[in-house]
Amino acid sequence: MTHFIHREADYAIRIVAYLAGKNEKIKIKEVCERLYLSKPIVIKIVHKLRRCGIIITETGKNGGIKVSPRIVDLTLYDVLVCMGFNSSINICV
Repeated sequence: MTHFIHREADYAIRIVAYLAGKNEKIKIKEVCERLYLSKPIVIKIVHKLRRCGIIITETGKNGGIKVSPRIVDLTLYDVLVCMGFNSSINICV
């Protein structure tokens, strides 16, 4: 059986990868410009990632988004599950 990653999950992976390379808070506008994504979709994905504890958000003039300190333990599968990826991993015996 073939499983495909939907577009929102793909964008989430790109956003997390971009943020992981930064040591400071990044504005949503910068994420949109650098990754060529629309602001509404980035905001939607950021909300999901925040609820899962993958990223931290701060509002206000000096606000932005950054990866949670637990990033060292984060896996690609964590991001996919956060975005609604439902798949059993088959282990061949």
